[in-house]
Amino acid sequence: MAPSAKILDETLGLRERKKLATTRSLTSTARRLAAERGIDRFTIEDLADEAGISRRTFFNYFSSKEEALLGVHHKSKVTAAAQEVFLTDGPTGHLLQDLLTVVAAGFDDPQPDPKELRNLKAALQQSPRLLELHLRKHIERSSEIKALIAQREGLAPDHPSCILAANLLSAILQSSSEIFLAEGNTSPFDEIVSARLKDAPRLFAK
Repeated sequence: MAPSAKILDETLGLRERKKLATTRSLTSTARRLAAERGIDRFTIEDLADEAGISRRTFFNYFSSKEEALLGVHHKSKVTAAAQEVFLTDGPTGHLLQDLLTVVAAGFDDPQPDPKELRNLKAALQQSPRLLELHLRKHIERSSEIKALIAQREGLAPDHPSCILAANLLSAILQSSSEIFLAEGNTSPFDEIVSARLKDAPRLFAK
Protein backbone atom coordinates (compact mmCIF):
# COMPACT_ATOMS: atom_id res chain seq x y z
CA MET A 1 0.00 0.00 0.00
CA ALA A 2 1.33 3.45 -0.92
CA PRO A 3 2.04 5.74 2.09
CA SER A 4 -0.65 8.23 1.00
CA ALA A 5 -3.24 5.44 0.76
CA LYS A 6 -2.23 4.19 4.22
CA ILE A 7 -2.68 7.70 5.64
CA LEU A 8 -6.12 7.87 4.03
CA ASP A 9 -7.12 4.49 5.50
CA GLU A 10 -5.94 5.48 8.98
CA THR A 11 -7.42 8.99 8.94
CA LEU A 12 -10.85 9.02 7.34
CA GLY A 13 -14.13 7.79 8.71
CA LEU A 14 -17.14 6.89 6.56
CA ARG A 15 -18.42 10.49 6.40
CA GLU A 16 -15.06 11.87 5.26
CA ARG A 17 -14.74 9.12 2.68
CA LYS A 18 -18.12 10.05 1.25
CA LYS A 19 -17.07 13.71 1.08
CA LEU A 20 -13.88 12.73 -0.72
CA ALA A 21 -15.88 10.62 -3.18
CA THR A 22 -18.18 13.59 -3.88
CA THR A 23 -15.18 15.87 -4.38
CA ARG A 24 -13.69 13.48 -6.92
CA SER A 25 -17.05 13.06 -8.64
CA LEU A 26 -17.44 16.83 -9.04
CA THR A 27 -13.96 17.19 -10.51
CA SER A 28 -14.44 14.28 -12.90
CA THR A 29 -17.84 15.61 -13.99
CA ALA A 30 -16.53 19.15 -14.48
CA ARG A 31 -13.75 17.88 -16.73
CA ARG A 32 -16.17 15.78 -18.75
CA LEU A 33 -18.58 18.70 -19.22
CA ALA A 34 -15.72 20.98 -20.24
CA ALA A 35 -14.67 18.44 -22.89
CA GLU A 36 -18.23 17.92 -24.15
CA ARG A 37 -19.49 21.51 -24.10
CA GLY A 38 -16.59 23.88 -23.46
CA ILE A 39 -15.80 25.51 -20.13
CA ASP A 40 -18.09 28.50 -20.72
CA ARG A 41 -21.07 26.40 -21.82
CA PHE A 42 -22.04 24.78 -18.55
CA THR A 43 -22.98 26.29 -15.22
CA ILE A 44 -22.50 25.34 -11.59
CA GLU A 45 -26.14 24.26 -11.61
CA ASP A 46 -25.43 21.93 -14.56
CA LEU A 47 -22.41 20.51 -12.76
CA ALA A 48 -24.28 19.99 -9.50
CA ASP A 49 -27.21 18.32 -11.31
CA GLU A 50 -24.89 15.95 -13.18
CA ALA A 51 -23.15 15.03 -9.91
CA GLY A 52 -26.46 14.50 -8.11
CA ILE A 53 -26.13 17.27 -5.52
CA SER A 54 -27.68 20.70 -4.94
CA ARG A 55 -26.08 24.00 -5.94
CA ARG A 56 -25.83 24.88 -2.25
CA THR A 57 -24.01 21.63 -1.49
CA PHE A 58 -21.58 22.30 -4.35
CA PHE A 59 -20.18 25.29 -2.44
CA ASN A 60 -19.26 23.04 0.47
CA TYR A 61 -16.64 21.58 -1.86
CA PHE A 62 -15.58 24.28 -4.32
CA SER A 63 -16.02 28.01 -4.71
CA SER A 64 -16.25 27.91 -8.54
CA LYS A 65 -16.51 25.50 -11.45
CA GLU A 66 -12.90 26.42 -12.32
CA GLU A 67 -11.74 25.13 -8.93
CA ALA A 68 -13.77 21.97 -9.50
CA LEU A 69 -12.05 21.49 -12.87
CA LEU A 70 -8.61 21.84 -11.30
CA GLY A 71 -9.49 19.68 -8.31
CA VAL A 72 -8.62 22.55 -5.97
CA HIS A 73 -10.67 21.93 -2.86
CA HIS A 74 -10.61 22.77 0.82
CA LYS A 75 -7.82 21.03 2.71
CA SER A 76 -8.98 17.70 4.06
CA LYS A 77 -8.00 15.62 7.05
CA VAL A 78 -5.91 13.52 4.68
CA THR A 79 -3.73 16.47 3.70
CA ALA A 80 -3.38 17.62 7.31
CA ALA A 81 -2.47 14.11 8.46
CA ALA A 82 0.08 13.70 5.65
CA GLN A 83 1.72 17.01 6.57
CA GLU A 84 1.88 16.03 10.23
CA VAL A 85 3.61 12.76 9.33
CA PHE A 86 5.99 14.61 6.98
CA LEU A 87 7.03 17.07 9.70
CA THR A 88 8.08 14.18 11.93
CA ASP A 89 10.42 12.87 9.20
CA GLY A 90 7.93 10.34 7.89
CA PRO A 91 6.69 8.22 6.40
CA THR A 92 9.98 6.98 4.88
CA GLY A 93 12.67 9.42 6.05
CA HIS A 94 13.48 10.23 2.41
CA LEU A 95 12.73 13.90 1.76
CA LEU A 96 11.53 13.71 -1.85
CA GLN A 97 9.57 10.49 -1.31
CA ASP A 98 7.88 12.02 1.71
CA LEU A 99 7.11 15.21 -0.23
CA LEU A 100 5.44 13.12 -2.92
CA THR A 101 3.31 11.47 -0.24
CA VAL A 102 2.15 14.90 0.98
CA VAL A 103 1.34 16.02 -2.57
CA ALA A 104 -0.44 12.75 -3.41
CA ALA A 105 -2.64 13.15 -0.32
CA GLY A 106 -3.93 16.39 -1.83
CA PHE A 107 -4.69 14.93 -5.27
CA ASP A 108 -8.35 14.82 -6.27
CA ASP A 109 -7.58 11.23 -7.33
CA PRO A 110 -4.32 9.38 -6.51
CA GLN A 111 -4.79 7.16 -9.62
CA PRO A 112 -6.00 9.61 -12.29
CA ASP A 113 -7.77 8.64 -15.50
CA PRO A 114 -5.62 9.63 -18.52
CA LYS A 115 -8.70 10.69 -20.49
CA GLU A 116 -9.79 12.94 -17.64
CA LEU A 117 -6.38 14.60 -17.46
CA ARG A 118 -6.40 15.15 -21.22
CA ASN A 119 -9.77 16.85 -20.80
CA LEU A 120 -8.24 19.13 -18.17
CA LYS A 121 -5.26 19.89 -20.40
CA ALA A 122 -7.60 20.84 -23.24
CA ALA A 123 -9.63 23.09 -20.93
CA LEU A 124 -6.45 24.86 -19.79
CA GLN A 125 -5.52 25.52 -23.41
CA GLN A 126 -8.97 26.92 -24.17
CA SER A 127 -9.47 29.16 -21.13
CA PRO A 128 -7.01 31.91 -20.13
CA ARG A 129 -9.05 32.38 -16.95
CA LEU A 130 -8.62 28.74 -15.97
CA LEU A 131 -4.93 28.80 -16.87
CA GLU A 132 -4.40 31.88 -14.71
CA LEU A 133 -6.07 30.17 -11.75
CA HIS A 134 -4.02 27.04 -12.35
CA LEU A 135 -0.75 29.01 -12.34
CA ARG A 136 -1.79 30.97 -9.25
CA LYS A 137 -2.64 27.78 -7.38
CA HIS A 138 0.64 26.21 -8.50
CA ILE A 139 2.59 29.15 -7.05
CA GLU A 140 0.62 28.96 -3.80
CA ARG A 141 1.23 25.22 -3.54
CA SER A 142 4.94 25.68 -4.25
CA SER A 143 5.16 28.19 -1.41
CA GLU A 144 3.39 25.76 0.91
CA ILE A 145 5.80 22.98 -0.06
CA LYS A 146 8.85 25.20 0.58
CA ALA A 147 7.44 26.14 3.99
CA LEU A 148 6.93 22.47 4.86
CA ILE A 149 10.47 21.59 3.81
CA ALA A 150 11.82 24.52 5.79
CA GLN A 151 9.93 23.47 8.91
CA ARG A 152 11.09 19.87 8.64
CA GLU A 153 14.72 20.76 7.90
CA GLY A 154 15.01 23.75 10.24
CA LEU A 155 15.72 26.19 7.39
CA ALA A 156 14.23 29.40 6.03
CA PRO A 157 11.66 28.89 3.21
CA ASP A 158 13.89 30.85 0.82
CA HIS A 159 16.94 28.71 1.59
CA PRO A 160 18.45 27.31 -1.65
CA SER A 161 17.92 23.74 -0.44
CA CYS A 162 14.18 24.33 0.06
CA ILE A 163 13.87 25.92 -3.37
CA LEU A 164 15.83 23.11 -5.02
CA ALA A 165 13.77 20.36 -3.36
CA ALA A 166 10.47 22.03 -4.30
CA ASN A 167 11.58 22.56 -7.91
CA LEU A 168 12.86 19.00 -8.19
CA LEU A 169 9.53 17.72 -6.90
CA SER A 170 7.72 19.81 -9.51
CA ALA A 171 9.99 18.49 -12.27
CA ILE A 172 9.37 14.87 -11.23
CA LEU A 173 5.60 15.38 -11.29
CA GLN A 174 5.68 17.24 -14.61
CA SER A 175 7.82 14.63 -16.37
CA SER A 176 5.69 11.85 -14.87
CA SER A 177 2.53 13.49 -16.21
CA GLU A 178 4.00 13.73 -19.71
CA ILE A 179 4.89 10.02 -19.69
CA PHE A 180 1.53 9.07 -18.20
CA LEU A 181 -0.37 10.92 -20.94
CA ALA A 182 1.85 9.68 -23.76
CA GLU A 183 0.29 7.56 -26.50
CA GLY A 184 0.52 3.87 -25.67
CA ASN A 185 1.42 4.24 -22.00
CA THR A 186 0.01 1.49 -19.79
CA SER A 187 1.82 2.22 -16.53
CA PRO A 188 -0.09 3.63 -13.52
CA PHE A 189 0.78 7.18 -12.51
CA ASP A 190 2.24 6.22 -9.12
CA GLU A 191 4.61 3.69 -10.72
CA ILE A 192 5.85 6.32 -13.17
CA VAL A 193 6.44 8.80 -10.35
CA SER A 194 8.37 6.18 -8.37
CA ALA A 195 10.57 5.45 -11.38
CA ARG A 196 11.31 9.16 -11.91
CA LEU A 197 12.14 9.50 -8.22
CA LYS A 198 14.71 6.72 -8.57
CA ASP A 199 16.14 8.38 -11.69
CA ALA A 200 16.88 11.67 -9.92
CA PRO A 201 19.89 10.53 -7.80
CA ARG A 202 21.41 8.73 -10.78
CA LEU A 203 21.22 11.87 -12.90
CA PHE A 204 22.92 13.99 -10.26
CA ALA A 205 25.60 11.34 -9.74
CA LYS A 206 26.78 11.52 -13.36
